[in-house]
Amino acid sequence: MGFYVNLSRNIPLIVGSVKAIVIAVPVMSVVPGLVWLERRLMGRFQVRLGPNRVGPFGFGQPMADTIKLLFKESIIQSSADKFLFHLAPAVVVFTAIVAFAVIPFGAPFEVFGQNIELWGANVNSGILFVFAISGMGIYGMVLPGCLQIISIH
Repeated sequence: MGFYVNLSRNIPLIVGSVKAIVIAVPVMSVVPGLVWLERRLMGRFQVRLGPNRVGPFGFGQPMADTIKLLFKESIIQSSADKFLFHLAPAVVVFTAIVAFAVIPFGAPFEVFGQNIELWGANVNSGILFVFAISGMGIYGMVLPGCLQIISIH
């Protein structure tokens, strides 16, 4: 009996965790395919052989890029704030995922007597929220440049 009482108290936490995973996984799993498609199209437009010929259908190019990035030296000025410099890409990814939180992905249903709505956040002005969060993504792109400029002066 105690297990079911604890389970019913923790249902909002469990549902919230599942919602976060259901929102984040599709968004993050589409990214490699879009990067591959963009690289392939840009290779064709610019008449470059690399992205179209590395492995079958150009699937080897992302692996080559990953290996290159793993061994690439990180160049950060000694006076720059390293934590904020490394935080910038996380800001971009976070804003991209959070923007999808207000998009409903199904009809509400009931589990253990609790109504479960299939969206991350119930915001009345959802489109305004999407625009606001998407606009904050620019901070992640500008932050490293500002840190370097500030550290020069």
